[in-house]
Amino acid sequence: MATHLILADSYPFAGQGKQAAEQWEELYRVGGDERAATQIQNAFKRGGFSAVAQWRFRLQKAQGRRHHYSPFWLAMEAGRAQRKEETLKLLEDAYGERSPRLVFLQNEPVFDFVHPEPRYQGMVRKMNLPINR
Repeated sequence: MATHLILADSYPFAGQGKQAAEQWEELYRVGGDERAATQIQNAFKRGGFSAVAQWRFRLQKAQGRRHHYSPFWLAMEAGRAQRKEETLKLLEDAYGERSPRLVFLQNEPVFDFVHPEPRYQGMVRKMNLPINR
């Protein structure tokens, strides 16, 4: 399952959204969730990888209402879906929780689109991380 997750995370950065969606689909199939796999397939048909990312964000957000879900991981989903305000808010929440994953913040390409944002840069400075330009 980890291989599908890594590939699903990597393909979009190579411009291969279809392959990423297929990996998410397979990840859910391997996990026994045929319904989710079908929903990913349908989302891709409707709107490409962007629709898949939006679907995953909504799913993870809903699950986070029932069980604790680290704001860092939810920020990753928001970032994949290119939801700037939600990504920044969730990263701030992760900072408030002192999420250990934040040490890798500057190395997560899913957050590249928020690097220019003052809120993001302020958080990076507070953590004494080098600022990527």
